[in-house]
Amino acid sequence: MCNTDVSYTLYKKYFLLATNEVEIMLKNNTILKGKIVGYFKNENENDIPFIIKWHIAETTSFLAIDVFGFLQGSIIKHSDISSVFFYEDGSTIKL
Repeated sequence: MCNTDVSYTLYKKYFLLATNEVEIMLKNNTILKGKIVGYFKNENENDIPFIIKWHIAETTSFLAIDVFGFLQGSIIKHSDISSVFFYEDGSTIKL
């Protein structure tokens, strides 16, 4: 794993936090608030980025599934993210 892979840094930081609420700023200036409830890893774990897509949802449910079994939230490409703000410690990771 490459030390310069920001997706891996984001992955490690997010899953170490007790309160997983984040604010994600996309490159098109869209802001998403919620929790990361899933992710898609690169097929080859040695390739960069480690995480290619993130699933973020504005929900308290870990699975982010509605009553009909459909996923809630948004699937976003890692390359579309500009920054991630962590509410727990007030830090920001810029991509």
